Amino acid sequence: MSSEKPASYGTNHFDPPVLSIASSPLGILFEWVALIPLMIYLAQAGISHRLVGRMALVGRMALAGTIPASLFPRLGVLGGIASLLRKGATDYLDRASSVSELHRTVWDAGWGSVFPCANGAASDILTQHAVRTAVDIPIPTDLGELVPEYIDQEIQAAEQYKKRGAAVVASEVKSAVRDGARGPGMRRPQTLYIIDCSIDEKRRQAHGFRASPQAAIWENVVKAAVLLALIGTTAAIILLGLYGTAAALLISTIFRVSRLLIQVERSQGYLASNEPDQNDACMLVAIHENANTWYLYTGSRGVVDWLLNKSMISKVTSRGGGDNDDTNAATAETTALLLYALAVLQLGTMTYVAAQKGWDAFGLLAIVLCASLLDHALYSDGRLAQRWLRAEHVTMKAYACRFSGRVPMIGVIQMRRKGATSGSPTSWMDQIIAPSERRDVWLRKLRRSASASSVAAEAAAGQTGQRPFWVAEDGRATTEKEKNDRIWVQNNFVLTRAAAEAIDTHMGGCLL
Repeated sequence: MSSEKPASYGTNHFDPPVLSIASSPLGILFEWVALIPLMIYLAQAGISHRLVGRMALVGRMALAGTIPASLFPRLGVLGGIASLLRKGATDYLDRASSVSELHRTVWDAGWGSVFPCANGAASDILTQHAVRTAVDIPIPTDLGELVPEYIDQEIQAAEQYKKRGAAVVASEVKSAVRDGARGPGMRRPQTLYIIDCSIDEKRRQAHGFRASPQAAIWENVVKAAVLLALIGTTAAIILLGLYGTAAALLISTIFRVSRLLIQVERSQGYLASNEPDQNDACMLVAIHENANTWYLYTGSRGVVDWLLNKSMISKVTSRGGGDNDDTNAATAETTALLLYALAVLQLGTMTYVAAQKGWDAFGLLAIVLCASLLDHALYSDGRLAQRWLRAEHVTMKAYACRFSGRVPMIGVIQMRRKGATSGSPTSWMDQIIAPSERRDVWLRKLRRSASASSVAAEAAAGQTGQRPFWVAEDGRATTEKEKNDRIWVQNNFVLTRAAAEAIDTHMGGCLL
């Protein structure tokens, strides 16, 4: 009777059709193992975000390659690929890059624009790979030491101011120095990772990333061998009566065939800058404007702009359609329907095994573990980043800076970027630091101090002996708000100056 069958035969108690299989009465073991694959493969939030990011990094210059999944994809991946084929790359990429918990904002300090980060998780994968070896840059934060050092120029300017008594003005400025030095040096620590990107365009164009005929032949041989091995293993598993495991292997086989039909194409002008007069980028990235960790991308504008702003994938189509758009659309629709069917079959297979239990549970668990190991070996974030950097001849160097507050961090970016002038846009920082009079004064002080010959420049412009901004006109006493603003400007000015000099020292004197 079926009730006498061992627990290893599963819930349906079917005997193996051909080959015998070991039996075991440990029912709790099989029930427990049956749940593990389903728990491992439960669909995760933001799977489209990760899928798009990995697709953008797989492959070479002309083609992004194929789908970054080796054997048995996670729940949701098959449906995501099908949606990508049906909706088109542009719409799917926009949605994938807007996933709420993974959405990141970009502030372009060079052009003053603010926009959402493109390409899903691609930039995050590369960034996390780069920051693992980030060089720490110590940022001075002790106001007691910094304020007297950097404010001497303001005292000299105050002593030249003749509209009020020089001694009175100098005394007021020195009082500001003392008040500022007593102010808190640590308010809200911020971490800034500077990602300096460069590209060897000559090597990139010279190599062309064309695979040799021998490499292409070996690649096709390996693909054929894997398919034959999957088919043979599926047949053997069926003879053992492990139908759930056999269905999973069948899904893997069909999925690998469908991967060969999907073509992911790069956009035209990939990694090239469309601004010939501006070769250097300066883009700040964070999860939102109130973040504690920030990433500043500098260097090659072509690399940074394509990574953060432009889609690295132009379209995803099915092979075999030729140049006929109607044929391509029909082929893509057919492939999408096949993937949708596989997604339904995958869910049915995993829930069937969870209900069936028995040796089927161990078989599916083995497939899941093998797929996870292969994905980690072939498509882990670190491996994808290394392959992309090597294939595109791109170098990303990371530096870690820890500021005492957000204002000095933003000031360093605005002050030290290449091409910064009095007419440089400041609108990009409005969401981070609200516009105010004291912000304007602080930025003006930074612009004046950015020039090594600022004193000579001011003298030539007839600005020598100007009234310091915090000194009231006509002998009027400064208000408490004016004193607080004075200290705010003073402290953030010296913190910004000290941070900029520290970064220049560690990065060869030319950061942004």
